[in-house]
Amino acid sequence: MEDQLIDAVLELNEDLAIDIVSQRMREGVNPVSIISLVQEGVNRVGIYYNQGRYFIADLIMSGLIFKEVIKLIQFPPEDSALPQPVKAIFATVERDIHDIGKNIAVTYFNSKGIHPVDLGVNVPPAVILEHITKDEPVVLFLSGLITSSYYSMKKTIHLLKEKNLRGNVIVVICGLVDEEVKNYVEADYFVKDIVESYELYVKLSADYKRISANPELLLSSQKLHSRPQSSIHQEVREDA
Repeated sequence: MEDQLIDAVLELNEDLAIDIVSQRMREGVNPVSIISLVQEGVNRVGIYYNQGRYFIADLIMSGLIFKEVIKLIQFPPEDSALPQPVKAIFATVERDIHDIGKNIAVTYFNSKGIHPVDLGVNVPPAVILEHITKDEPVVLFLSGLITSSYYSMKKTIHLLKEKNLRGNVIVVICGLVDEEVKNYVEADYFVKDIVESYELYVKLSADYKRISANPELLLSSQKLHSRPQSSIHQEVREDA
């Protein structure tokens, strides 16, 4: 049975979504689980948009609902900031203006004592590369909610390779993504929610500290080799 909160967001019923969230917060439900349900509703709005069932105004409305929900939720802060041996960067890629998932992920990271760089939305590959240097390990979170964002992700990763920066950058894609999208854009990981993003970052940071003499080992088990283009290439409009 579908959760009422997912349905409320998918149906763009802001009042109902806020009522459900308010009630669950009063009942002491884990804030992360609430956000995950809202994010699932937003993701489904994105699917409807890609299918032509919803329009850009509906995408915007789902984002507004998410922002109103976030006002009701606070993460308990950690006692102190954590060491950051690996730089974390978040960006919604070029051609995409959706900041919902990215913003809440950044907020969650901050609540845990990790302070990532937030580059905003519709960020061109060249701007992302301005924040990456050859001697600094980076976990780069690229977010996208529409299919045209996949090409932008791929272009960003290609530019990293072209500028000889790929070796010290772990690329994690977020949003409306899956294994097939990860393979198409040649990322290292894909994640579906904020907790998964944070736990992956913590694991990668711990790995880096253990083998800091050779950070490229972090990628040795995850690097993608030359692959034929996946079927998703047929669905992505590269000139959109």
